[in-house]
Amino acid sequence: MKLKSDCVPCLVERAKYECDILFFDVFVIRELIKKGKEVIVSPKSAPVINDATIEDLWEAGISSSEAGCKIIPSGTYIGVSLEEAEEEFIDVFSDDRNLVIAKGMGNYEAISEFEAELELNGRLIYLFRAKCEPIANDIGVRRGELVAKFM
Repeated sequence: MKLKSDCVPCLVERAKYECDILFFDVFVIRELIKKGKEVIVSPKSAPVINDATIEDLWEAGISSSEAGCKIIPSGTYIGVSLEEAEEEFIDVFSDDRNLVIAKGMGNYEAISEFEAELELNGRLIYLFRAKCEPIANDIGVRRGELVAKFM
C-alpha cells in the first residue's frame, strides 16, 4: 500500500506522540521509585496496536533489574482479558494494597467490565483520551477530551 504524501506528516506526528507518552511514563515510574514506591509496569508481551511492549520499555531504559520496578506483561490483546491473563498479572489487581493506573481507552473499556468484581473502587485511576462518542457519552465528556477518572 502506498501512502499519500500528505499522510506522512500525520504518521510522523503520531509516532512522536506515542514516543513522548512512553518517555513521560518512564519519568513518572522513576519519580515514584525515587519516592520509595514499588512500581509494577504491565506492557504488552507483543505488539498490539500502539501499546508499549516489554522491548519498548527496555529501549526506554526500564527493566525489572531496576530497584523498585517489576515488569509483569499484560498479554497480547487490546485492554485486559482476565480469561487470558497470567495469574501473576491478575494478582496485581487482586492485591488491595496496589493502586492501579490504567492508561488508554482500551483498558478503560476492558477493566470497567470487571472493576466491581475485583473490588477496585478507591484504588483505580483511568487515564485516557475519549476517542469515540459512546465512551465519551458513557463518562460525560466530549469526544477527544483527556480523562483522568478516579474510581
